[in-house]
Amino acid sequence: MSDRETSTVPAFLRVVAEPQSYLNMLYLLLSFPLGIFYFVFLVTSLALGLGLAITWFGIPILVGAIALSYAFAAFERSVAIAMLRVEITPMQAAKTPPGLWGKLRALFVNPVTWKGIAYLLIKFPLGVVSFVILVVLAALSLALLLAPLYYQLPGVQIGWPGGLAVDTLSEALVATVVGVALGLASLHVFNGSALVWGWLGRALLGGTAPRATDDQI
Repeated sequence: MSDRETSTVPAFLRVVAEPQSYLNMLYLLLSFPLGIFYFVFLVTSLALGLGLAITWFGIPILVGAIALSYAFAAFERSVAIAMLRVEITPMQAAKTPPGLWGKLRALFVNPVTWKGIAYLLIKFPLGVVSFVILVVLAALSLALLLAPLYYQLPGVQIGWPGGLAVDTLSEALVATVVGVALGLASLHVFNGSALVWGWLGRALLGGTAPRATDDQI
């Protein structure tokens, strides 16, 4: 579809033809398993590290957990930039201090390290909410949209609020119209959810805005 043709389509309908809508859906879908993984990793590693800190064995575990969390946050930043098309400032300067101690110190004093951990923890509950919204709205829209194809199949019932059943072709066609409208509205809901994720990514996965003379990655 050309730009001129796209511009004549109402904004509410244009969302169907925008590839970004489906990238947003994929991002919301992936947020659920990733959120679970980050939550389990952080709770397990931090609890183990803190529990063993008194014996000094917990210190390397804590350092490793924080370093891996930073790597996961960097991965999330890259995914947000690629899939959500948001601009996120670099996480740190290109020039890091030499030596292991210097790199560790830079890791711990970098605010993005701790903001990134917060982002990973937030991704679990928000990922669950995003996944539920996506699955429920997408499944309901598809079920209504395809109602004329299966409303007469044995054992299949399409229910409306209040107990009104769809058992005629005309009612199934009405369900299809409702499904189209719900599908369009759902895409806007998914895009709105993606905007929230993009805002969180900019707030928690990026460093301070670089000056013109700073060398950033």
